[in-house]
Amino acid sequence: MIQTSRRTFTPPTDIIELKDRLVILVEIAGMHIDDFKVILQDTKHLIIMGQRQRPTFESPAYHQVEISVGHFRIDVQLPYAIDRERVEAHYIDGFLRVDLPRRPIQHIQIQDSTNGN
Repeated sequence: MIQTSRRTFTPPTDIIELKDRLVILVEIAGMHIDDFKVILQDTKHLIIMGQRQRPTFESPAYHQVEISVGHFRIDVQLPYAIDRERVEAHYIDGFLRVDLPRRPIQHIQIQDSTNGN
């Protein structure tokens, strides 16, 4: 029986908190937008996952191999609830940027119940 191992790696990831949003920045060069998924599982859990392939060459003789390839998964527990309708993700120049706007605080009006209402 042949056993295969699934090669994994963790791309460098920055998490930046701004006044009204959280920004996740992942260095993931050499991929296409179809190679990964960004999932907001609930309003406080973000998953970024995908697979980067090694470029193929005809009859390669590698002298040095430092670029990580394989499957990856990044799980981020968010510190506050996110406004799902305004989440944006962009992939440009080898960086995936996910903007996660903070869900606005909902103010609840207090009713005056002293009049029997």
